[in-house]
Amino acid sequence: MNVLGVLHLVLFVRYCVATLTDSRVEGENGGTKTTAKSTRELVVPITLDLAEVNTNSVDVPATTVQDGISTTYYYPKGKFYFEKIVDGGRTVWESTEKKCSPAYTISKGDVTFLALLLKEGENTDLIYYEKKNLGWKLVEKTKSENIIEELKRQPEQPAVKTIDLDLSDVDSTAFSVEESEEDKVPIKKYAVKTDHYLNEINYGDSELWKSDSPDKHCTLATVYFEEENPMLLSLTLNQGFVYLQNKDGRWVGVSKDGYDTALAKMKRLASLPKVRTVELDIADIDGNVFTVEEEALEGVPLKTVTPKDGVLITSVMDGEKEVWKGADKEHGLQVVVCYDGESPASVVVNFVKVDGKNVLKYHNKQGDKWEMVKKEDHEKLLEEFKASEDNKDKESSENLPSPGLVLDIGQPDSTNYQSFDYNKDGIPTRFIVPKDNAITSVKEGSLEVWKASGRNDTCAFVTLRLSDGKPAIAQLTKNTNGHPMVTLLKKDGKWNLVNDYTNELSKLRRTTESVENFTLDISATSSTDKCTIFDTKLYGVPVRFYVPKVGFHATKLSFGGTELWTNTSSKSNGKTASNKRIFLLIAGLSNGELNIIHVFTRGQSNGSELLYYGFKDGKWENISKDEYSKKFEELKK
Repeated sequence: MNVLGVLHLVLFVRYCVATLTDSRVEGENGGTKTTAKSTRELVVPITLDLAEVNTNSVDVPATTVQDGISTTYYYPKGKFYFEKIVDGGRTVWESTEKKCSPAYTISKGDVTFLALLLKEGENTDLIYYEKKNLGWKLVEKTKSENIIEELKRQPEQPAVKTIDLDLSDVDSTAFSVEESEEDKVPIKKYAVKTDHYLNEINYGDSELWKSDSPDKHCTLATVYFEEENPMLLSLTLNQGFVYLQNKDGRWVGVSKDGYDTALAKMKRLASLPKVRTVELDIADIDGNVFTVEEEALEGVPLKTVTPKDGVLITSVMDGEKEVWKGADKEHGLQVVVCYDGESPASVVVNFVKVDGKNVLKYHNKQGDKWEMVKKEDHEKLLEEFKASEDNKDKESSENLPSPGLVLDIGQPDSTNYQSFDYNKDGIPTRFIVPKDNAITSVKEGSLEVWKASGRNDTCAFVTLRLSDGKPAIAQLTKNTNGHPMVTLLKKDGKWNLVNDYTNELSKLRRTTESVENFTLDISATSSTDKCTIFDTKLYGVPVRFYVPKVGFHATKLSFGGTELWTNTSSKSNGKTASNKRIFLLIAGLSNGELNIIHVFTRGQSNGSELLYYGFKDGKWENISKDEYSKKFEELKK
């Protein structure tokens, strides 16, 4: 006898009986008899939880077993009907238009189906769900019934649990997982545990492989990854092997030779240097990613920015303003930035096109926007800058004191210099600024560090990075337009100019076992246990430095009781982490009161970001870099 026919017949009869309101009267010999009075309406919606059935509203007769198939019915009582079916915390089915009455489960071994009889108006329909590791999956009706018929014909088997593997969410209770690398290619092996049959493999909603026979199952799945993405899959079956490859997001079966060829290519690519694409922000150039050469071309400050090995420039930005953006598969080789004072005014991008040709593109800043221009327009602008610099040099040469100051960084003369020691972002630092005049020569004892190349070549201040209390790196900031910096490194008893000193700088950084976050209150005027504070002058402007001490991170900024800035947070692996902190703040003073502030922040990626604030109408507000520069110049007057 067809088991499905029996089930459907029973279901239909029970459904018809359930639609009648029973009237019980006393029969002969004290018994009862049931008389159908009228058809009941399903008017009260309820939810059936398969994991915890509410027997107050649901009738669950004893489970029946026929041909090894167990069937359990769930009948809503009275005028109830199911509008939603759940299994613990997971929703299986839900509808606002269709009414379910009844539901039943059919199971044999590790195969379980859920059947729902749905009613919409005068129409009825029967749908099936199959139970999987992580929930229930809707299955086509004919396919479900064929599987159930197949189960009926199968003899009873020892208790073996049939499972599926979802590579995006692996059930560790069913698999032994081994992670390793093979020629730098990440690999994971999923071995099926005893008494489990793996007959289906998915990646999220994508089906990768499914057994085509009850007798065929997988015992080991070996997956090769490209970063986080599975790319190759080798399946060891009880009846041979299967090989699959991820091609442009689609999984396809391949031969053993095709699989080996793809794996060899993955290993070859993994052995190559890692290349990453980045955005260059000329307003905040990351020294960890780029090499920067600074020079003055006939008085015009220039910066030549070159990406380090393994880095490709895909776009150039000026803060939030786009300067250049490469098309698909184009990347920049080098960027030259020309400055008008402290502000970038012209940018030349040397980039590689898709066909491999090198191309130069010129961009000039026009108002608040960057526009692509012809080479002639770029050169014309440079000539204007040069002429302007010549006039400035002529004016400054008339007022420049001669011969200037000589600074001995080993022992600064307190008569002519102010010297401050602090730890900048964990690196022991000494800041030296002349009280008057300008520096034209820097030495360390009898050892020459730097000397001005001409009458207009002077140094405004010197920042030293210390090793065991002695200068190891010297950063000289010049008085010329744009304030270009010259960096020198002491090596083998000599001071030499360097462009990239990132590695040497990292060797000097001090770390602590624990870090305490605090609020930097710039209403303070003297050093605290968490922050070094001192007053000096930069380019003739009175300023106040705020530098957090080692072991303390300034994650908030306030002025008295008013909060100006707080760090943002990011989530990684389910954990919330702070990603920004202030490592330096310089405030410009007017009549002894804070007027503007320049904030230097650093994130988890070690890149820095600059923020600017101005005090106006009794409150602090964010301002642009250009507005900050304008206000700074006004403080000189």
